[in-house]
Amino acid sequence: MIDCGGGIGRFCKQVLLPVFEEVDLVDQNPLFIEEAKQLLGEFPSMKEYYVSGLQDFEFRHKYDCIWIQWVSGQLVDDDYIKFLERCRKALTEKVIMKFFG
Repeated sequence: MIDCGGGIGRFCKQVLLPVFEEVDLVDQNPLFIEEAKQLLGEFPSMKEYYVSGLQDFEFRHKYDCIWIQWVSGQLVDDDYIKFLERCRKALTEKVIMKFFG
């Protein structure tokens, strides 16, 4: 799963890491990413960190879950629509078949 707009990783630590086997995190603020690495570095299920705004973010992997919380209101409509289109392409086939079949 990937936490989009994950900030320093507080929500990731408390909610996502206990549930998912592997977690990636993306945030546009490099200082937040560095702090997230400090906060989450002890968790073996924490995998990759990306410094990018969601309007420019290109997924490198397929995911069963793409978590988008609070940050969506920071994107203008066109960027949000394009981001959601990229999200759909980044979902695993089993998720697409189950929900969009």
